[in-house]
Amino acid sequence: MSPKVRIRLCERQPLSSRTWLLRYERSDQQPITYVPGQFFSLHFPAEQGNQTRSYSIATRSEDVRLNRSLEFAITEVEGGAASRYFPQAELGSEIEMSGPFGALILPPLEQPKRLLLVATGTGVAPYRSMLPELHRRLLQQPTLQIELLLGVREPSELLWGEEFIAFAKRHPGFNFTACYSRQMPTEPLPFERAGRVIAQLDSLAPQADEATLVYLCGHPEMIDEGWALLQQRGFGVRQVKREKYLLSGH
Repeated sequence: MSPKVRIRLCERQPLSSRTWLLRYERSDQQPITYVPGQFFSLHFPAEQGNQTRSYSIATRSEDVRLNRSLEFAITEVEGGAASRYFPQAELGSEIEMSGPFGALILPPLEQPKRLLLVATGTGVAPYRSMLPELHRRLLQQPTLQIELLLGVREPSELLWGEEFIAFAKRHPGFNFTACYSRQMPTEPLPFERAGRVIAQLDSLAPQADEATLVYLCGHPEMIDEGWALLQQRGFGVRQVKREKYLLSGH
C-alpha cells in the first residue's frame, strides 16, 4: 500500500462554472514522483468522517522528476463530499495524499503508430499531463498520429481547449476535437462538433491493428459505450486502456 504524505493547498482557480484547478505541494518540499497519466488519492475531512477521492494528475511539466507540486481538476457534483470540501478549502490547508496509481500511461517509444485519446470532462486531465512527452514523440516519430477527443456538454465547460488547439497548430500529427452534447456555439470553429464523443470516435473508423492504441478516460457510461464500440471493431484489452471516474468522488 502506498504511504501517505502531507500536501498543502497552494492555488485554486476556476476552469469552468463547475470545475476547479487545485494545486498542491508536498508539505516537506520533496519532489513528487509519478508518470504522466497516473492519479493520486486525496484524503480529506468531511461531515461523515474522513473521505478518499482519486484524481488524475493534470500537471503539464517538462520534467516530472523536478515536480514539487501537482495540479488536479475537480468538478463539483451536487451532494458530493469532495464538492463541499475542495472549492471551500483554505489556501495553506493540509491533507494527506497517497499514490501514484494507475496504468493510463504512454507505451514504450515507437509503439504504436496511432493514439486515440478519448475523454469526457476532467477525464482529459491525464492527456494534458502527457503533452510534453507527446511533443517529444511527435518530433522523433514524424509518422505518429494522435487524435484527442474531448466531450463536454457545452463550450463553457471545455477544459484547456486553448492549450490543445495551440498544441495542434504546432504539430501536424496531432488533432484536437471538442464534442458538445447539449449546446453548440453560434459560429462553430473547425475543431468543434455537435454530439457525443463516442460518435466522433466511431466516425474515425478506428482499426484494430497493432499500430493503434485507444485510451478512454472519464464518465463510466462513456467508457462502457466506447469499449463496446471498440470490441465490435475487433479491439482487445491490450489495445484499449480505460479509466472510469466515479461520479460520487467529484
